[in-house]
Amino acid sequence: MSIRRKTESNHKSATAVAAKQSASAPNNQAAATAVPGQVPSNATAMQRISELVSQGNFERAFQLLNAKGEDLESQHAKAVCLMRLGRYTEAIQVFRRLVLNPGCIWMRPDRPLLYKTNFALALLLGGHPAGCTAVLSEIDQDKHPSVIRIRALIRRWEKTLPFWEKFNWRWCAIEPVNRPVIADFAAGDFVEPVNLPNDPSPSNPTPSLKTAA
Repeated sequence: MSIRRKTESNHKSATAVAAKQSASAPNNQAAATAVPGQVPSNATAMQRISELVSQGNFERAFQLLNAKGEDLESQHAKAVCLMRLGRYTEAIQVFRRLVLNPGCIWMRPDRPLLYKTNFALALLLGGHPAGCTAVLSEIDQDKHPSVIRIRALIRRWEKTLPFWEKFNWRWCAIEPVNRPVIADFAAGDFVEPVNLPNDPSPSNPTPSLKTAA
């Protein structure tokens, strides 16, 4: 009887230990996965940023991009978030570092066209239409969807100007004072638009940020 009771007691103890180990396994696995202080992978971070952008939460997306790093794609996506938030002066500062040669006023030939068209639009919406047209002239891509859209916006804005302000702007390149340009479309493209502006389908679909950030 003593041997039998001892055997049963050992069996119960072993069962209890096994159950305890099984219950703690998920926690151990999670602990192994989420190492304290570990930075989320780039793919995970960009997936989260893409979700925030698709939700229209550009402020939070900007914060995550700001903490992500200084790589070109992240900086570009950050500048577009600033544009979507209406913070054009800040966006222009980011684009200057991205697009212009250091200490110069001409653009780097190795930067994507997307960066340059967004820079032009940021200048226009930020109160620098002459700077915008200068960038568009340097780009020299009049058939590009973004360029077409920006030039159309400039024409609509010009129609709102009084005669002499329009004259001075068109013929003397004098920027009108306190005549902001208001975009009637989402400011800035995260990815290259695929359709012309007059196409009824979306010209700037919700981005995955795989190529832009």
